[in-house]
Amino acid sequence: MLDYRYENVKNFQTYKNVLDQSSHNYNIDASNDSIINKCKKNTNASTFGGFPFIDLCIKINKYLKHYSSINGYNSEHCEYLNYWLNEKKRNKNNKDSSLYRDVLDYFNHLNIFDADIPHINEYKSKLYLLQDDIFDKVDTIYKLYDHYFSFITKKEHGKTNNEVCNHADSFAKIYNGVISDCNYKIENGFCNELAELKKKYQHKVSRMVCPLRQDLLTSFQAYAKESYTYEKYFPREDDDPYTARDIAILVGKILGYTRLGSCLRPRKRKKKKYFANVKDKTYAHYSRDYGNQDAMPYNEQYNMQYYSSENYE
Repeated sequence: MLDYRYENVKNFQTYKNVLDQSSHNYNIDASNDSIINKCKKNTNASTFGGFPFIDLCIKINKYLKHYSSINGYNSEHCEYLNYWLNEKKRNKNNKDSSLYRDVLDYFNHLNIFDADIPHINEYKSKLYLLQDDIFDKVDTIYKLYDHYFSFITKKEHGKTNNEVCNHADSFAKIYNGVISDCNYKIENGFCNELAELKKKYQHKVSRMVCPLRQDLLTSFQAYAKESYTYEKYFPREDDDPYTARDIAILVGKILGYTRLGSCLRPRKRKKKKYFANVKDKTYAHYSRDYGNQDAMPYNEQYNMQYYSSENYE
């Protein structure tokens, strides 16, 4: 599956404004509006409680008709519509979430679309249920751009620094909460878009405006911070109270008192005698290691010292 085009999310604010206007600028009693008349007569209206279906029908079709006369086959505006429908479907406070779910049913689209809108089949093909991980990433990018644009707009309109910097703080909090996902990842559309957003934030959000602004973490810093927090509050269940040193000492004692230890222990070599002077009965000793003058002084057993893994870290 191809990666989602996260770079298009920066345009969602523009599409949002058009979609909002599509539901505001109509009179439901208008008799000369073909879209309104078709939505009111749609057989699915009664199934979904009347007005919720009619309102959504009008909103979607007016939105798609607006862009069909501007963009033609270009369906980028459908990406925002698809995100919006997915968000409504997932919203636990939305009592009509089943309606949005049925609109997103790719194999059995709800009969809510106006067939007379040019390129409507192309637009319908772009509406589908997003996987949870994809939706979460799109939602994150969307919220980051929302705070970024709100920061710029309010700053230009002379809003107080406190109000402006609240958006900067919210941006940093969201960014620092997800950037760890990009640790060791290369050529990832989501991470590439986060990198672009970081550049925009650092360029626009100065400490002259927001002296207490939060710094944006690198992916490694965020990953290390999360790992430390997890280990601190959620220690592994298999953590052993015994240290490596304790285990090493125990192994050493076992080797000293078992058959295995005796097998590993070197044997003493008996020294042979030869008579250097038979009359004086003086003896000279030699060992089979006589050729090695630098040999290690012989001990009855090895003096073994164990090191824990800490010595190598």
